[in-house]
Amino acid sequence: MFTTLAFLLVLLSALGGWCMAHLFIKIIFKPYIPKKIIGLTVQGFVPFVQSTLSDGIAAAIKQEFLSESMLKQHLENPALLQKMAPAIEAHVDLFLKEKLSEAFPLMSKFMGEKTLQKFKDAFLLEVETILPSLLGSYGKNLLESEEIEKRIAEKIRHLSAPEMEAKLNKYAAKSVRKFKLVATLIGTLIGLIQMMLVYLLMIY
Repeated sequence: MFTTLAFLLVLLSALGGWCMAHLFIKIIFKPYIPKKIIGLTVQGFVPFVQSTLSDGIAAAIKQEFLSESMLKQHLENPALLQKMAPAIEAHVDLFLKEKLSEAFPLMSKFMGEKTLQKFKDAFLLEVETILPSLLGSYGKNLLESEEIEKRIAEKIRHLSAPEMEAKLNKYAAKSVRKFKLVATLIGTLIGLIQMMLVYLLMIY
């Protein structure tokens, strides 16, 4: 009799721990929209605070991940210029071979391949010199404006709760399973403690 009772206590406690963890995960997002339950308005935690905290989250993201030094380091990175080089060179070629002749037809007649190549080399050298600082200056001005922060906040406000829940299930499924496992183990431990207390009460 005691063995059966002890088994049920441990089983129910373990199941209770899993159910509590499962319920906790669910109420983070659900209900997506406010619902009346026994006269009380109920809504998932994330949808409830999403609009209120969007500005604060946007400001934190900008401060932590979009600092001036980080943006400057990225924009002035020589690797970025190397990636942009083919596109820049293609535009310079287009300008020298087509746009220049349209703008200055007389001048283009006296410019051979060697002259055009010298112009091209000079343009590319100038771009390589001034582009990093221009990008850095543009990035700084962009950060000083409130446009980035407003756009991030707007994106956060318009994220749907079902979409966020789907992303949690997709990218944090392993962590969710671990959380439920820990809750189940805690429930099992509580069940074992209860079993010991019942056993001691039965003895004394």
